[in-house]
Amino acid sequence: MPPPLKNTPALNGISFAFTPGLYGLVGPAGSGKTTFMQILAGHVKPDGGSVLWNGKNMALQSGFAQNVGTMPHQQLMMCPAYTGFQFLSFIACRQEIPRATAVEQIYTIAEGLHLTPVLNEQIFTFNPCEKQRLLTAGALLGTPSLLLLNYPTATLALEEQAITMALLAKVAKTAIVVVSAQTPAQVEHPACQTLLLNKGTLVTKKHTTPLAPRYLHASSFAVSV
Repeated sequence: MPPPLKNTPALNGISFAFTPGLYGLVGPAGSGKTTFMQILAGHVKPDGGSVLWNGKNMALQSGFAQNVGTMPHQQLMMCPAYTGFQFLSFIACRQEIPRATAVEQIYTIAEGLHLTPVLNEQIFTFNPCEKQRLLTAGALLGTPSLLLLNYPTATLALEEQAITMALLAKVAKTAIVVVSAQTPAQVEHPACQTLLLNKGTLVTKKHTTPLAPRYLHASSFAVSV
């Protein structure tokens, strides 16, 4: 008889150091992606191991959350009566981003994600792909040092997926960007390093294409669970 589910670790023996760049966290349902992302965000404390931000214990850094941008997997948090601009303004307000800065970021991010034509439309008129890109836009506000995106390309057509990944690759020049997906095709980009999870274990680490060395003065993130 197999052991009870509660005795099965969601993650086991994972050790990885993140530096600024684009990472695709790939694996089937139940592979541990959500738990891993929650640990990275500081929402879940691992039973063992360590999570370090810039060489220090993440749990002991009171301002860590200010460095993180997250995107929920579901679209339930979106008020359908809001326009896209109002939704992003609401997120910016919660993050205490100054109004002028927020407006500038909203228009810049919307342009990068091809949302400008619908930005002033009410969300209930958006199609699922536009809603997904709007959630991605919200996570990008405030220029976070650590960006954690749950399935941002899952519902997107290939062209929209390429647009989203291209923008995230630009962001990843100065930030750590981790994108979860069920297949490598959903995070396909020359700059993306793929991390394959299977049954809570990191089984493969690879780049889709070789990358030139980058010398960056930015944040680092080390995980060992």
